[in-house]
Amino acid sequence: ISLSPIPRMDLASRDDYLYYFLQTTRGCPFKCDFCDIIITDGRVPRTKDVAHVIKEIEAVTAVGGRHISFSDANLIGNMRYAEELLIGVTEFGRTNGYPINFSGEMTINVAEKPRLLQLFHDANFTSMFLGIESPRVSSLTETQKRQNTHQPLMKSIRTIQSYNMAILAGMIVGFDNDDKDIFREQFDFLQEAGIAFTTSGVLTAIEKTPLYERMEKEGRLIPYDSAQMAGHGSADLNFVPKLMTIEEVQQGYNWLIRSLYKYENYGARLATGIKYFSPELSRRGR
Repeated sequence: ISLSPIPRMDLASRDDYLYYFLQTTRGCPFKCDFCDIIITDGRVPRTKDVAHVIKEIEAVTAVGGRHISFSDANLIGNMRYAEELLIGVTEFGRTNGYPINFSGEMTINVAEKPRLLQLFHDANFTSMFLGIESPRVSSLTETQKRQNTHQPLMKSIRTIQSYNMAILAGMIVGFDNDDKDIFREQFDFLQEAGIAFTTSGVLTAIEKTPLYERMEKEGRLIPYDSAQMAGHGSADLNFVPKLMTIEEVQQGYNWLIRSLYKYENYGARLATGIKYFSPELSRRGR
């Protein structure tokens, strides 16, 4: 990744894109059993020189871009590097009048790092995508998502929102510890949290992941010629659920998505999330 050239942003029409995507690291130190990042990119994050990243940001600025999202699987996978990067991005903003709004994907344990949260705020990050996955501790524990169980999820969410950042959430239903109540439970959780947008989907066993190997060993995989697979974030299953039927998962998921994106429910989540912002914190680190 350190040898990646600066993208030719000038070849892309500004009118065709709202967000520009940059990548600073590859890999993640955690071991969530359904995730293929640790298979494809490894568990030791590899990093790009901060000065190189700033040049990429300058390339976006030069073509009039206003929004950059870091496409790292976990922007804080290497905490020390993340701090160095955010200091560099903050300095870029102060020097250039904050021409860019930033967002990125990371793990929710960022809520336990007040210095990092302040740096995200100062660097002009306006939102974070977090892999929250489930409000059920038993489901998080089952899938090795222990970084989400260090403290209550709602406490972490409120902490992040207090730094004036909107949260986008990756959510999943269909874990072995999920029963028919999980759909209402997830809906209520997101409404209370004030998380407006979510990529909620049914759990998928991706090939070569620990989850896939476990499902194969237990004889629960559905053959690909029988499973209508559209990938993570859809209602399709490629394994037999434990506490529900396939039909119950699909019906429950259908209800969940329709309920989440009803106008009044979406609007209520937007209003709730903003309510926990801190008016005294100025934007752009000033």
